[in-house]
Amino acid sequence: MRLYPARVLFRFQERHWLSVFGLIFVTLLALSWRRFGDLFLDYGQTLYGPFQVAKGLHVSRDFDWLYGPFSLYFNGALLALFGSTNTTLLVANLLLLIAASLVIYCLFSRWYGVLIASVIIVVFWFVFAFSHSTKVGIYNYFTPYNSETLHCLYLGILLVALAESWVFRPCSLTTVGLALLAALAFLTKVEMAVGVLAVWFGAYLAAGFQWEDKQRWRRAVFLGGGTFLIFLGVVFVAASFIMPPSKALKLVLGAWWMSFTPAARVRWNIETMGFDHPLENTGRLLLSTLAILSFAFVIAVVGRSWKRLHLSKTAEIVALSVVAFVCVKCFSSFDVWRFLVRSLPLWCVTLVVAKSFSVLRRHKPLRPADLGIWLWSLWSVGTILRMVLNARVEQYGFTQAMPATLLCAASLLGEIPRLADRVQIDRRLTIVVVMALLFSFTFVHAKRSWGYLAQKNERWCTPTVDVFTFGREQDPRVPILHAAFEYAQKALKPEDKLLALPEGAFFAFSLGRLMATRYPQLTPTEVAGFGESQIVSDYVEKKPDVIVIIHKHTRPWLFGKSPEYGQEIMQWIHSNYKREALFGDEPHASEQTFGIEFLRAR
Repeated sequence: MRLYPARVLFRFQERHWLSVFGLIFVTLLALSWRRFGDLFLDYGQTLYGPFQVAKGLHVSRDFDWLYGPFSLYFNGALLALFGSTNTTLLVANLLLLIAASLVIYCLFSRWYGVLIASVIIVVFWFVFAFSHSTKVGIYNYFTPYNSETLHCLYLGILLVALAESWVFRPCSLTTVGLALLAALAFLTKVEMAVGVLAVWFGAYLAAGFQWEDKQRWRRAVFLGGGTFLIFLGVVFVAASFIMPPSKALKLVLGAWWMSFTPAARVRWNIETMGFDHPLENTGRLLLSTLAILSFAFVIAVVGRSWKRLHLSKTAEIVALSVVAFVCVKCFSSFDVWRFLVRSLPLWCVTLVVAKSFSVLRRHKPLRPADLGIWLWSLWSVGTILRMVLNARVEQYGFTQAMPATLLCAASLLGEIPRLADRVQIDRRLTIVVVMALLFSFTFVHAKRSWGYLAQKNERWCTPTVDVFTFGREQDPRVPILHAAFEYAQKALKPEDKLLALPEGAFFAFSLGRLMATRYPQLTPTEVAGFGESQIVSDYVEKKPDVIVIIHKHTRPWLFGKSPEYGQEIMQWIHSNYKREALFGDEPHASEQTFGIEFLRAR
């Protein structure tokens, strides 16, 4: 008797399984609600940036920003309408995640079937959406380290769905919609927008090969390109009414202009891309690929022999269970998966090339599934491009590696069993091995995330922020921040102009105060991109009354100790301000210590 996993697992109607998914989602939400985020790093900027917009400030005119304006104004409008609290953005991100999950499920169920789409959704939630795979809880879909990367990801999902439909059922309204989605992506974050633009161009390329009416295709190109440029032009003209044209142009170009400044060459950015040691990282990528191919070869050899055994039903079930257990056990280490994930870019390129033979053929019948998978693979390559030599699921991979991971998981489940049939490898063994690997991958990441989430039991609650964070035992910085915050509430006068740095946006947002500066976030990237002398000139002009120095170590620098990161800023501060209070140790005295210092103008 043959085994049919899809029949066994899906005897319920699909709507019942959607109810099961709803239960899983609600459980994940209940276990993690308000436990994402970080009190010391980029989460504060995700809140504070839109807070400035909600208070009537404008990017480029009143403050500078590393990225495009779309997410700032989207989130700023939400804060203005529903209240300037982190709960507003939490709920908004929850609704966006639900919508994205539905679209992903619909796409993959159409391409691969209900079973595979269900597995993909589970992987998406456990590994990416509800991820806390580093101690810093800002790489998830509720409290992202910046909203631009998350919003651009959602635009990419929507663009893939719309582009697939447009190639087969073209209309002017859809052409305009595609161009608007591409234009909005242009106004977010460069490394994410590249993938979205790749899908947009790919849709036109596929249409050029598939449509017989070339005149219609040319009209679509002009309409789409014109819509894209007109929309950006409208944004520029609208911005020109409230700021000089030069600043309006900077607003439209957003993060793209930053790619041509020293910010793009900051050591941290080079490391995260893998270009700090390109030869070594290329070797790791190739070694990871070789390891996967070697494992596949072993399974192929075993699978061909397995098919000749003619085991009884009971013996086969026992044997398959043993195989599944061994696979899960062998791949139960986070470090093993971190190594294997390095090969993701190569597998994505392979899928693009493979599907191109189906999509880029003139006047040949094309299956919608082939086109959709090809567009998704283009998006995957464009999105993971920034970490091509250092691909990973944790940290920035929560968005940049998500499309590639889901695509490879679906291909393993959908393509590998069919390939096994062609080369006389036992199909059931192949399915069991693939399912065991995906289970191990998902479980390892979920376990790691829960290890951090379970430790977050101390509540940080102010009129603007309500989150759970680590206690004193897990993070001794938290009580120091509590004490400094209570002092600030009592010591700061309503008329005091505040400046909290280098990364004091969370502190300022918790107080519900705007800071007296154009540069509310000072990571090495901002310091290099905007220029330290220009930042100091802004401080001289704004004349903050109180400066709060919150210890920050960004490998390899301590703020203020290096000409590359804040030395000129700290020299100016010490020349013009005197200490008023100190909590914890001297800020930036060493990498291991932590402290917060209040200074008031002399």
